[in-house]
Amino acid sequence: MSELVATKINHGLYNVKMSDLDLLLGRIMRLRYRHYMKLTANELIDKLNKRKMHPDAMGEIMRVVEEQKAQLRVARGKNYQFRRMWEELMTPLKYERKMVSALMRYPASEERRIALEAYWQTLDKLVGKMTLQQRARDFTPYQIAKAANRPNNGVHWSDWVSPSEKARIAVLFDAIPKKLKAKKKLPFERTIPKKLWATLHARLLARTEKEQVQAQQQLKAAKLGGDQEQIDKYTDKVLNIGQALSWIQDAKVGEALPVTWHGYFK
Repeated sequence: MSELVATKINHGLYNVKMSDLDLLLGRIMRLRYRHYMKLTANELIDKLNKRKMHPDAMGEIMRVVEEQKAQLRVARGKNYQFRRMWEELMTPLKYERKMVSALMRYPASEERRIALEAYWQTLDKLVGKMTLQQRARDFTPYQIAKAANRPNNGVHWSDWVSPSEKARIAVLFDAIPKKLKAKKKLPFERTIPKKLWATLHARLLARTEKEQVQAQQQLKAAKLGGDQEQIDKYTDKVLNIGQALSWIQDAKVGEALPVTWHGYFK
């Protein structure tokens, strides 16, 4: 990542730079062919034939329209991936905020009320910040977390909270009078709702198993080629993926998961 990009991330300028999709849509809105964009290739040919246009003019319009459609597909795909990654990060955070909001509706001691309100405000502020980052569509959560040197590559929302803020909230929760048999609320737990966890776990497992097969094939090819450097490289990769698969399979429901198997070794 360039120094300029890292600087942009660290300063939080997410709502300044226009996304690729916005720029693309802006260009299309200024094109005189935009009313052809919803037509299929055959519909466009029929439409242009009815206008009795010169073949060269028809060809130019069809070329521009097809290029724009291809650019839109790429931009929409990128937009979907950005939205999915941010939603996967933010869903457990929003769930935690909702649970804390529910707890705040029950009668409680002054210390508990203060702790819950402060915790809710921290969560709400983080939701707002991440929402801006998601809407900007400039960088993925991983890119921002890496540039900001967040722990665990920012795979869980709690990794995005500063140690000083965690310590401040922890002091407030420690001040809550203890009650016998009462379950104590722990702030910033690194957990994920079960339904989302199942989706992320299945996706991580399938992706890692696929990479394991590819790495085994690469190792086999390296052995046939007799390149010791490549043999060592892919031997280590196969071993690491095997270890990561073991950890993935043994993962407890609800625990934070890395985006890829590489996250276990960072």
